[in-house]
Amino acid sequence: MAERILSLLHREHGLDAACIVLHPAGPERLGGMMCADLHGPPNSTEQNECKMEAARVVARAFSNCMTDRVSPPEESRKWGVYYIVGLVMKCYFKVKWISLTKNIIKALENTNDIPELADYPRAHQVTYRYYIGMLAFLDEEFSKAEQELTLAFYQCTTKAHKNQTRILTYLIPLRILRGHLPSQDLLGRFPILADLFLPFISAIRVGDLAAFDSALAAREAKLIDLNLLLTIEKACELCMRVVSRRVWLLEKKSTRMHLRLFHAGLLVSGWDVDVEEAECLVANMIYKGFIRGYISHEK
Repeated sequence: MAERILSLLHREHGLDAACIVLHPAGPERLGGMMCADLHGPPNSTEQNECKMEAARVVARAFSNCMTDRVSPPEESRKWGVYYIVGLVMKCYFKVKWISLTKNIIKALENTNDIPELADYPRAHQVTYRYYIGMLAFLDEEFSKAEQELTLAFYQCTTKAHKNQTRILTYLIPLRILRGHLPSQDLLGRFPILADLFLPFISAIRVGDLAAFDSALAAREAKLIDLNLLLTIEKACELCMRVVSRRVWLLEKKSTRMHLRLFHAGLLVSGWDVDVEEAECLVANMIYKGFIRGYISHEK
């Protein structure tokens, strides 16, 4: 049935032109549509115009799918909604019209006469959840982003290795921010991600602030390209937490510690900061819940 619906959409709504630009896979391989949407080589003006026109064509097809109220339920264009949504979101990401994807999501949320997402092919679900997770990531709704990308990853077939890599590119940093470091086994299955994230993970495990900064400087351009720089920078707090814990353990878990001890720990870990800056860092750690306690200035 899905094959017939998609064939009808291509024939009636001019999707052939869009497909030439987008190279989408068949419905059983829709996860293949997920690509490095936020980065890539610069395109010529003509290529950008083609992509913009493709976005307009596919958006019209989405409207026609949503408003189909005359076809029999088993042949309704609504069964092609999430396939088209995947195309629309990919187009919008490609031409940097990301804000327009929210209109698509609102249209889906305000429509009650389409089947549940779980009733669609799994490939359609994976693509939709991937883009919803990406939107949440860009809006810094990290909890929602992690939830959607996790579902997308577990629903994605293991044969779609590239799609799993794209999902993990953003899921791994989100998990790191929560203190969940990926295993060696997982990174071993994705060498590209291991090369990108392993230096940060190793630095966090041992509390090596200098190594973390060095890895950040070496991969800065790549992280900017992926919109991951600020997220990875936030993970530096985990490094500081490890340093603070080691200082605490060296002091035999004392309940009263001088700030100069934390200052010394930061110096040993490679951060040349003064005592006042160390105090500020400790205060931030307390505020964010990484350290339980308070700072007392005794007379």
